[in-house]
Amino acid sequence: MMAKISPNPRKIAVKVLRRITEDGAYADIALSKAVNEYSFSALDRALLTELVYGCVKYLRYLDYIISKFSRRPIDKLEPDLRNLLRLGLYQIFLLDQIPDAVAVFETVEAAKGVVHLGAQKFLNGLLRTVVRQRERVAADDFWPTESHELLGTKLSHPQWLVDRWIELWGPETTAEICQANNQTPPISLRVNTLKTTRAELLQEFARLGIRATAEPLTVEGINLSQGVAISKLAPLQSGQCFVQDVGSQLISHLLDPQPGERILDACSAPGGKTTHIAQLMHDRGEVVATDVNTARLWLVQDNCRVLGITCVRTEVQDAVLLHERSQWRQSFDRVLVDAPCTGTGVLRRRADLRWRKQLQDLTELPTIQKAIIASSAEMVKPGGVLVYSTCSIDPAENQEVIDWFLQRFPGWIVEDFRTVLDLPPDFGTALSQESPPEFLYLYPHREKTDGFFAARLRRR
Repeated sequence: MMAKISPNPRKIAVKVLRRITEDGAYADIALSKAVNEYSFSALDRALLTELVYGCVKYLRYLDYIISKFSRRPIDKLEPDLRNLLRLGLYQIFLLDQIPDAVAVFETVEAAKGVVHLGAQKFLNGLLRTVVRQRERVAADDFWPTESHELLGTKLSHPQWLVDRWIELWGPETTAEICQANNQTPPISLRVNTLKTTRAELLQEFARLGIRATAEPLTVEGINLSQGVAISKLAPLQSGQCFVQDVGSQLISHLLDPQPGERILDACSAPGGKTTHIAQLMHDRGEVVATDVNTARLWLVQDNCRVLGITCVRTEVQDAVLLHERSQWRQSFDRVLVDAPCTGTGVLRRRADLRWRKQLQDLTELPTIQKAIIASSAEMVKPGGVLVYSTCSIDPAENQEVIDWFLQRFPGWIVEDFRTVLDLPPDFGTALSQESPPEFLYLYPHREKTDGFFAARLRRR
């Protein structure tokens, strides 16, 4: 029987990029389907992942270079040719380990059978011209002259977002955030302490030949070396651990659930924080996990099954309308509102998200967030705790929502996150001196976690 031939990762990258850029597929889902569909070596799988996520993150940067070298408008080029050009330029300018000649040759080879001969010649000619004229790209006059546009183009973020961050924090901090968003995030795991310990799992990874280190910020966090095939990781499949960024892990610790309590996770899917809450409760008590999407609640149920968690009960429920559940009113010891948001704190992890959001989201989403926290607050017992969190770094979705809530619901007080979390000095503080110091602020460029905001509130 003949061995299965490993496909050309660059050719598959073009296919995946077409699904993302033309069909609107989510980058992580499109890439995952390709990885599962074909038999890749570890090196080819790593290259495919780097090319797809890299081209998507640097889309604005790459398209700007194409527009400066192509006589034809970029939107007039056929989609596969556009993506081949992006692929070649990404290797030339952003993958130092691939020589320019190899990048050009392999990209043109990948074009065969994908685009017609004329397009192949166009691709070859443009890439070779770029390589010959590298110094032109390095020159200042190649790039936009306006400083904000220059920052947004070179660091490949949408202009509205760059302008917003500069208004909030200035150009230097904005550049640092953008640079962090363009880096490859760590592979972070949460040990399932219902099945094993961190020490035991670290030993298991060592036995498997996987480099793993303990995460200092949480007692159950582990960081893996890059290049590990997560989907085929045995401890993950057996429920000994769960993929979760350390920033996300800190949110459940801020809630501080106790065994035997009744907890509500109001926006629970896909269940990372839900299962962590159950784990912190030693699977004793009750966690009611609600979400408006039935299919996403299946993910919560499936994650509970794999992790061996039995105390979670799922309910289809729009969090905006929680107040209609009169039988739940003031019946929960603690409530987590991990609100839907723009996700500006997780742009390093979700390559395509920056291109999916718009400025108007910062007007529309806070309206929903305010409705959710107001409705969820009715579920908390007197003396109980509510934690509001987002994976956004924008004040409009964070402290401004809490300010609104406290003005309208005076029977609540803010509790400083430091009274619950044991973190290094200055860790989790706001970028702005005017922001309340009691709230937890995580930024990818500073804390090196995904970006998060959290506020811990207690009902009087």
